[in-house]
Amino acid sequence: MKNKFNQIYLGLIILIATLLRLFKLDEINVWIDEAYQAFIVKKNLPELMNFIITHDNHPPLYYIFLHFWEKIADNTFFLRIPSVIFSVISIYVLYLIVKEIFDENTALISSLLYSFSFNSIIKAQEIRMYSLLGLEILLIVYSFIKIIKNENNNKYWLLFGISTYLSWMTSYISFIITVIVNIFVIWCRKMDLKKWFIVQISLVVLFVFWINAMIFQYFYVEKNFCASSSMGYLNFFLQTFFYFFSGTVSSFLNNNQQIVVIIFSIIVICYGIIKSFVNKDKNFILLITMCFIMPVVVLFIFKDKIFITRYYSAFIPFYLIFFAYAIVVCKKILTRILVYSVLIIYFILNMYNLNLWYNNPSYQISSWKQAISYLSANIKPDDAIIVEYPSQIYLFKYYFKDKNDIYPLTLDQINTIQKMKKKYKRVWLAYSMGILNDPEKKIPKRLNLLFYYQSMSVFINSNDREKDILIILFNTNKSN
Repeated sequence: MKNKFNQIYLGLIILIATLLRLFKLDEINVWIDEAYQAFIVKKNLPELMNFIITHDNHPPLYYIFLHFWEKIADNTFFLRIPSVIFSVISIYVLYLIVKEIFDENTALISSLLYSFSFNSIIKAQEIRMYSLLGLEILLIVYSFIKIIKNENNNKYWLLFGISTYLSWMTSYISFIITVIVNIFVIWCRKMDLKKWFIVQISLVVLFVFWINAMIFQYFYVEKNFCASSSMGYLNFFLQTFFYFFSGTVSSFLNNNQQIVVIIFSIIVICYGIIKSFVNKDKNFILLITMCFIMPVVVLFIFKDKIFITRYYSAFIPFYLIFFAYAIVVCKKILTRILVYSVLIIYFILNMYNLNLWYNNPSYQISSWKQAISYLSANIKPDDAIIVEYPSQIYLFKYYFKDKNDIYPLTLDQINTIQKMKKKYKRVWLAYSMGILNDPEKKIPKRLNLLFYYQSMSVFINSNDREKDILIILFNTNKSN
């Protein structure tokens, strides 16, 4: 009877998770990376592969999948559905992992926490590979655990091999989990090393065809995508942990309040880890601990070269496992007060962020949809559009249905805009306050000198006013 109720609880959790990820799926604003993804997958397959190698910093699997998927339908809802599916399946696989190592209650609570994770939900509502990567990593860990328990079961060897290879072809971040499982095998010697070695060699042989492309991306493409962090190591650690906890580095809490939340949540996680080592199989707990700690260490070490925390969101479930176990095993009154207080804060922060995400366009990743809709309603056929950063072209290709000329204007091209006077009567500048390309605001200043300012509309992009989108209209001649 208890098992039957547990299955009902799991079904309810998955149902709620699905609804949260489907809610307003086609209304959430598309951001630059999504628009870019949706645009390039329309290329034919050889062109797409060449473009990925020469212009992107990821392996091709998700792009190839989306290339065929969008042929069925290419609206926002349909393009985002795969991410929803991958995310929901991930919740079930997380349940299976935790049930194998811990118990039914911890498995259900882990699934519940992940279902309401703001980070998980927003990644499930993107035309990006993050939900797929998260599913692949969880499948790797699940099949690896089953292999350790019964290494003669070939279906888990097959699942492990397929999941590992697909993860390599989805994101290079997945190499972290490959390093983790190999360290675990060498350290614990829990399986036939000869058989393990054959599997690893087979995976490398299958990956050989992409190695040259990966090397090219690393040396010639990756530097265009890296975003280094200049913050101190302590502040970096605290912000990263808060991101894992609440799904964002900002909230209604001030810095001191965030630090308090981080400290207490770290105490709860450490409590869950310690109790896990005491009560459960130490080797499996070591594996899950490595899956949680090592990605943070990698992010910490390379923070001066690349600081994109969303790449590491696939490892958040492993952190939630120890949170869930702390909830299950806390018995003393003071411990319960601490653990349950952190649990309440977790739900408050994630639901607060989710409410803003659903209902406040200015909180979403970009307000370009509203800005471009305004442009479409006010632009004339012989007007031109200038965007301040080349990648913003993809947003116009996604949302803008008119035929006006669009120019990405970088600082080294700014002197060429005088030619527009002869060709266009009016020029619109779509400008995201220069955070990417023009921090000194040289482009609008230059346009203001060359043309005649007529009007400006502001579209709030976030609480940070430096990210607001400005739509500025200039006349090219005074008489206009």
